[in-house]
Amino acid sequence: MVVAGSISLPLAAQEQPLPRDVPPVTADIPLEGERFLAAGASVTHDSNLFRESGLLGSVESETITTGYVGLRIDKPYAQQRFYLDATATAYRYANFSDLDFVGLNYFGAWYWHLTPRIHGTLSAGRTEMPTQFQYTLSRQSNVATEEKYVFSLVGNVTGGWHVLLGASQFDRTSEQSSLQALPDYTEDRVEAGIRYLVRPGDRIDAIWRRVDGTQDSQVLGGIVVAGTENYQEDQTELVVSWAASAKSTLFGRITYRDRRYDLTPQFDFSGTAGEIRYVWLPTSKVDLVVAATRDLAPFQGGIQANYRVANMLSLEPAWRPTVTTRLYLIMQVTDEQYPLATGSATEREDTTSRAILGFDWRAARNLTFGASFGYEERASNIALVEYEATVGRISATLLF
Repeated sequence: MVVAGSISLPLAAQEQPLPRDVPPVTADIPLEGERFLAAGASVTHDSNLFRESGLLGSVESETITTGYVGLRIDKPYAQQRFYLDATATAYRYANFSDLDFVGLNYFGAWYWHLTPRIHGTLSAGRTEMPTQFQYTLSRQSNVATEEKYVFSLVGNVTGGWHVLLGASQFDRTSEQSSLQALPDYTEDRVEAGIRYLVRPGDRIDAIWRRVDGTQDSQVLGGIVVAGTENYQEDQTELVVSWAASAKSTLFGRITYRDRRYDLTPQFDFSGTAGEIRYVWLPTSKVDLVVAATRDLAPFQGGIQANYRVANMLSLEPAWRPTVTTRLYLIMQVTDEQYPLATGSATEREDTTSRAILGFDWRAARNLTFGASFGYEERASNIALVEYEATVGRISATLLF
C-alpha cells in the first residue's frame, strides 16, 4: 500500500486494511531519505475481484497490471527541510476495462524551524485508492480520493514540556458516494495538547481535538437520500511512545470520540478507539511487529446501523536470510460490529481473516523484485456479505 511520505510499490488492487482514522497533525516527521526517481510494475491475480459470496451467481477472477513512476525530493536547508514525494500509477484490468484508471498520489511538506524551541509542519497530500469492493457490494467503479492539508506547531516551554497546536482540513470524495460504506466528507480540525519528552525517543502526548465536518448523503432503509449532514466531533487522545530497550519499541494510543449530527441525532455515536503496537528486533535478520487496533467509522448501511466498530489483531514476522532477501508473513484477524441505531433488526457481525506470505529480493543496488500470495475470508451472520479470495502478486521496482 502506498503511504504518504514514501515511494513504495503501488496499491495494485492488493488487499487493503480497514480505513484508519486520520492521524493527528502532530504526527512525527519521517526520517530523511534518499533523493531518487522510481519506476515499477506489478501483475496481480485475484480469484474474487468483487468480494462476492457466490450466492447470487459465480464469482469473477481478474488479472490487474499496474505501472508507476515516482519522484522523491528531500532537501534540508539550514534549519528548514523541504520534502516532496509523488507517484503516478496506471491500473489496467484484463476483463473489466471499465475499472481502469490512473491515480496520482503526492505528499509535500515544509518542516520549518522558527527557533530551536519552536518548529512545526506545513503539508499537503493526496491519495487515490482503487475500488474496495468488500465495502461497496457492487461491481461499479468507485475510486476514492483523499486530500489533506496540515499545519502543526510544537513549542518547547521548559525542560521536557512542549505545547502542541494544529489545524488541518481533510476531504474525501468518490465517484459514487452512495456506494461507499464510508461516506464522503469534508472536515476542518483544530487541536491543542501538551507533550512530555521523558528522554530522546520516549514521549507522552495529551491532545484535545475538535472536528467540524460535512458528510454526504446517507442510505436510509435502502434508499439514497441526497443531501448534506453537518456534524461536530470532540476527540480526547493520549499517545505514548517508549523505547523499551535497544531492540524493542512500544507505541500506544487511546482516543475517545464523540460525534453529533445537527439534523439527525439518531446517527450520533461515541466510543473509544486506539492502538497498541510492539516492534521487536531480536537480531539483524529477524523482526516482529505485534499490533492491536480499535477503530470507529461512520457507516452507510441503512437506518439500523450508522457506524462500524473494527477490532483488529495482527502479527507480522520477517526474516532476512541474506542482505539482499527478505521473507515476511502478515496475519490479521478483524472483528467488525455494526451497532444498531434502533432495536428493529439483527446487528451485523463480521470476522475477516487475512494471511499474506511474501518475498523480496534486491537483485542489484537499484533493482528489486517481489512476490506474494494471500488468502482472505470473511464470515458473517449475513450470508450475502461473506466471501473468500486468494491474491497472487509479482512486482519489480527500479530506482534511478
